[in-house]
Amino acid sequence: LALNYCNSGRVEKAIEMLEQVETVDSANNPRDVSSTMVNMGHCLVQSCQYERALPLLEKAVAIRKECLPHEHDEVANALRMLSACCERMGEIKRATQLAEEALSIASSCLPRNHADIALFISQLASCKQTTGDLDETIQLTQQCISILKLNLPASRRSLCASLCNLGFCYQNKGMLQEAIRTLEERLVAQRSFLPSYHPDIGTTLWNLGMTCHKRGDVVAAS
Repeated sequence: LALNYCNSGRVEKAIEMLEQVETVDSANNPRDVSSTMVNMGHCLVQSCQYERALPLLEKAVAIRKECLPHEHDEVANALRMLSACCERMGEIKRATQLAEEALSIASSCLPRNHADIALFISQLASCKQTTGDLDETIQLTQQCISILKLNLPASRRSLCASLCNLGFCYQNKGMLQEAIRTLEERLVAQRSFLPSYHPDIGTTLWNLGMTCHKRGDVVAAS
């Protein structure tokens, strides 16, 4: 319920509920405490309260590393969340190292094409994109998309987000034809589950038109 509040924008309500849970958990299993900390950290990152999120996520990682095997998906997930927080705080080198560690652990304890692997690849790709390493970003995002396609229809929203990121990377490298092809694929994916009037479809059409215009295809852009 707390995460539903967070995802709907009612972050302070979510944090209030999670703090109550943390009070109860503190006398119980450390693993439960770490779960509450990760959830609180997620809500705080979502609301750009990175300074509050950072110590919670650091403590969650420490707890999970102490009470769980090193190659455990919960350890990997806490590292991924900490990486996301560090990235948004501008600590890119640390964020990248955490993302690489998280992906390494997740890859060792989850099936090769498990949908969650895409989350870890996506976080590392985000770090690489922030540093301007577009070639590595493209390679990682392509890997992410390949996994997400194997996990449809559950992964369709994540697939659309990754296709969007890939399209922008192609645009930034001047690879306009590849960008157009990727955005067209995203549009097809969106239309498979969103109503025709959805704003996300409108955004994709706009980006597709602008990319066609840059390439000189005025007819298609219009």
